[in-house]
Amino acid sequence: MVPLPYRSIILLVLLLSCAYAGTVPQDGRCSSDNDHQDPATHRLLTECMDKAFCSAPVNGTCVSKQCARDEYPFGYTQGEIVPPLCPRGTFCPDEGSGCKALVAIGQSCQLDRDEQCAPPPNWSYLASGLNFNGSLCLKGKCRYANITLGQACQIENTTYLDLDLTGEPIKTTVIRDNCRTPELFCDTATMLCEHTKVTGGTCQTDGECKTHNCGENGYCIDQPETPLNVAPWQYVILVLCIVAGGFGDRKFTLKFDHPIVATITTCIALNFVHKRDHKQRRREVQDYYNEQTRSVFYC
Repeated sequence: MVPLPYRSIILLVLLLSCAYAGTVPQDGRCSSDNDHQDPATHRLLTECMDKAFCSAPVNGTCVSKQCARDEYPFGYTQGEIVPPLCPRGTFCPDEGSGCKALVAIGQSCQLDRDEQCAPPPNWSYLASGLNFNGSLCLKGKCRYANITLGQACQIENTTYLDLDLTGEPIKTTVIRDNCRTPELFCDTATMLCEHTKVTGGTCQTDGECKTHNCGENGYCIDQPETPLNVAPWQYVILVLCIVAGGFGDRKFTLKFDHPIVATITTCIALNFVHKRDHKQRRREVQDYYNEQTRSVFYC
């Protein structure tokens, strides 16, 4: 439960976020100097409505967005024509002002927009699920995720505020660094890259764990989607128990309704069902990937 004073502050911030949302319609007067981040969600807010951006720092005009960063941009309803995605080698800024070339190392980028940064020459060696092709946007600058063990690193700490389904304020803190992941993390005490911890190691943040999942009890745990691995000896014991149960019956005969036959039949059926579902799911993912690839290349 969030303390009452803190809840009041969160609610006030969320209300202010709504109040400062853009209201100027297309072709209306605006100033991009007034662009700012939502204090709760860190989403970019402008004086223009969601489908437009401001064309100039002073005495600008709200113009229709020229690009989108994903297929479902905010503010558009089903059936509306949305701006196109940007081709490979470019990106769409939060303003939607048009596709831009990838940003070089050390240059400015927008919060949580790693894909705005140009990849390093050895991007395949540095790439992981915690960066974009070996690059990341950290503290507003493009950097490579290439800091190695024992070297000085940098940390970005971002807090997001929101309300859950019951209206209770919730706070999410995201800590990122420029160490090479997932092998290393930036220790907040020493500000040096250290080895990530295996399952069971003590932790305070997700980034300290090799699985990137720090449990509520302060220990590194597996990801929720991690499959359960059954040891071979457990299979052996299960089979022996089934067989022993069957042969323990003096009137043992292999009829269809016998427990051994029923168990084997069930296992075979479940195996076929699992393979079919897995194949179907894989086909769906492949189709989605192909669709996204076509969108990137032909926009």
